[in-house]
Amino acid sequence: MNQNGHGPLNHNGQFDSHARYILFTGKVKHGHLLRYLLATQGRKRLLETYGLRRQMKSSALTGDPDHVFELYYAEDPKRLRWNSHPPEKLDETIYGMMQEEDAAQYQALQKIIDAEKLSAIEVLDRARPTIPHVRALVQMPYLLKHKSQEEVARGLATAPYLLNDICVLKDEDGEDLESRLSRFSDYVSDIIPTFAQSGFSLLAAGRFTDHPDWILNIWQLEDLEQHRELMLRLADNRVYSEIDKMCNQDQHLCRNVSRFYQHHPFLMTA
Repeated sequence: MNQNGHGPLNHNGQFDSHARYILFTGKVKHGHLLRYLLATQGRKRLLETYGLRRQMKSSALTGDPDHVFELYYAEDPKRLRWNSHPPEKLDETIYGMMQEEDAAQYQALQKIIDAEKLSAIEVLDRARPTIPHVRALVQMPYLLKHKSQEEVARGLATAPYLLNDICVLKDEDGEDLESRLSRFSDYVSDIIPTFAQSGFSLLAAGRFTDHPDWILNIWQLEDLEQHRELMLRLADNRVYSEIDKMCNQDQHLCRNVSRFYQHHPFLMTA
């Protein structure tokens, strides 16, 4: 737990409430995956001119195979100003930081992307609110324990597979949310070396600005056999048992689609 009882702290020891990540999700129409992936390339090129760098682009291997997500890292998180708008207006926040011509292009690109996906409701739990297709996340502090902020900023998914893990913290009597976040951060920081022993590298970690009790961790791995090995390591791991007690986890193995683009550069200009 942090000394002041308030989590999470950045590497300078100050509470950082600025959004570091933008997460795009979509349930793609069946058979439209390639068209959807191509459509998002224009958005990628535009966002990267404004300091939003795509770190990964992935489609699910477990769960819903038509579910795709992209994660962007904000080089200057203050530009997002997410807390000046409600979550459902995050799109307006993004194109609001752009020049007028680029903002019009962003909206046009988004219409093309939306045409390739379903308007299905995406939820972790039916009792919880609908998850919008674009969300902002605040960086979790344990990501910086083993990496510098510069390394995190440059991080791109290069392995064939990703593990997408959303942890929803449970309500516990007598403990406020910030204390739970701090305790969760300590546990995850302790478990990172165990994941590394099985070949897992933590690429991104953030909590949703609209649901601060939801935390997203994204790990990359070279071989699906490493996931089986990790599960065996965690079976009797005390720290992981504590993590499992304090949150509900929604985990999915994913294909790293951005790696495919690295080997097929002609798609980058489509």
